[in-house]
Amino acid sequence: MGRIYILYAEADPETVYVGSTTLALKTRMSGHKCMAKKKGFRVYQHLRQFDKDTWRIELVEEWDGHLKKREEFWRLTLGATLNEIRAYVSPEEKAEAQLETMRNWRAKNRDWFNAQGRSYYAKDPEKAHKATRKYQKKKKVLKAIEPLLRAAAARFSFNVRPRRDLN
Repeated sequence: MGRIYILYAEADPETVYVGSTTLALKTRMSGHKCMAKKKGFRVYQHLRQFDKDTWRIELVEEWDGHLKKREEFWRLTLGATLNEIRAYVSPEEKAEAQLETMRNWRAKNRDWFNAQGRSYYAKDPEKAHKATRKYQKKKKVLKAIEPLLRAAAARFSFNVRPRRDLN
């Protein structure tokens, strides 16, 4: 069983950090006090403005399910301003963020990317054309069998995500 907690200073109870732990809250508080000496995270920068004896840790709830998902729920619900990163990111959100990062990188480095392609073709044009033809053939086959895969997926009730490189 895990615990969701808030961490704050008595002098500023509205500014909170939401965390989760499987440890006792007293033990977790000791960990925060120790890390506050070394780390420059926003929560520690804020708490170091106050005497350590005025720091408080309070239980929000005990939770038996996915602890990080629940921590994220409470972080949003309580408007925790001291948390620097999200406690939980769904696989879909993570994939979309990675895709966006890749798109941005390609857009920023388009000239380099194009130069790499020209260099590859210039070194061995026959090898490059062969690789392109092989890719196009594979793409054509995958596009042809995609409806069959979807039908099988529907029949056996599992999810087939569309391939991005087929579009």
